[in-house]
Amino acid sequence: MKKIFIIITMTTVFALFSCNTVCKDDQLTLQKQPYYGNELRIDGYYYLIYGNPQKASIYFFYRDGTVIDGGVYDYDKIAEYESIINTTLINKIKKTKYSYGLFNIQNDWIKFECWSPSEPPLKAYAREGEILSDSTFHITKLYRSDGTEMSVRDEIYHFKQFSPKPDSTNVYIK
Repeated sequence: MKKIFIIITMTTVFALFSCNTVCKDDQLTLQKQPYYGNELRIDGYYYLIYGNPQKASIYFFYRDGTVIDGGVYDYDKIAEYESIINTTLINKIKKTKYSYGLFNIQNDWIKFECWSPSEPPLKAYAREGEILSDSTFHITKLYRSDGTEMSVRDEIYHFKQFSPKPDSTNVYIK
């Protein structure tokens, strides 16, 4: 029994040590660059509605090139989400690396990349699509930044003006 305990303990320690030294989060492939354009409004957030019951996936975009994944919420409770974003929710967001990412816009094309909430190591995924207007974009591709996974998407994101937005400063993206 003592041998089994020692073996299990050593295996656990080895696994933890190995993951801390070998398992590294994906790097974001986009470079941080300020957004000075007017292709998309950034004085609020973008949301995707999907599912039944309806859910809303929310993203905030910032002039410094940062994007915050605001999470997924029941669409019919979006007003409750807005009422807590700058209080309790921002504290949770600030503590999670996968809430942050980067975006770039070139002409009528948007690409944004965030870490996915998963078991460590975190995987980085990029979404790409066409900007339809200054308040709507259509994502057509989702792929892992290392090129190992890709899927076709049909996601229409709509803009909602919102103020004040949460602060984009964070310790994860320099």
